[in-house]
Amino acid sequence: MALIQAVADGNLQAVKALLAAGAKPDVQVMNGYTALMWAASKGNLELVKILLAHQADPNAVADGNITVLMLATLSGNADVVKLLLGTHVDYDAQRNDGFTALAIAANAGHIEIVQVLIDVGAALSENGYEVQQATNHDNRAMLEALLRAGANANDALWLAASKGQLEMVQVLLADANLNNQRPGGWTALMFAADNGHCDVVKVLLAADSARELENDDGNTAETIATKRGHHEIAKLIRDWPAKTG
Repeated sequence: MALIQAVADGNLQAVKALLAAGAKPDVQVMNGYTALMWAASKGNLELVKILLAHQADPNAVADGNITVLMLATLSGNADVVKLLLGTHVDYDAQRNDGFTALAIAANAGHIEIVQVLIDVGAALSENGYEVQQATNHDNRAMLEALLRAGANANDALWLAASKGQLEMVQVLLADANLNNQRPGGWTALMFAADNGHCDVVKVLLAADSARELENDDGNTAETIATKRGHHEIAKLIRDWPAKTG
């Protein structure tokens, strides 16, 4: 307990003294946390280095299947993450809720850590969670890094269209299936029309989004816009010239 308290306090000298006196670095306390986990959660690079030098286990797991790497990821300190990756930790380990370190980094908006994890080969979520989070954060750099790594862009396109994120939509058009329909039959064009994002609607129409598609309720993007009172958008969709050739 004394060692963990010293780590929690960020007391470097006390940690060194306790380790020199024989304190065990892998003792687990409340929630299964070890001293290394506390150090990683605080993003304290020096404490992490000292504990690893005293044979602290970088693969220790706390309650909820939380790993040292996940806690370092949450801290936002990319140097701590890089150090732990050098100890051959399992970067694809999942918490009880299914989140990996990469998903956690994307959720927190830590672009540098996202890139570090991609570079070592961390697996992307099958459901496109990471690109959805990049879209939520309106973080183009993160989005582009994830797409280069092979992330599924479809869910992110729906989300960006619904939020009116014009730049993100333009980035996603190169990788997403423009007319992919979500459960319920909704397309990106429908989401943009529903939320009144005229500029996004124009971009999607210019990219040849299918205006005639219907959702499960039998509505097209035009009828959705009309029902929502977005009459300018409804007219835009109706009058957009069909591509020729």
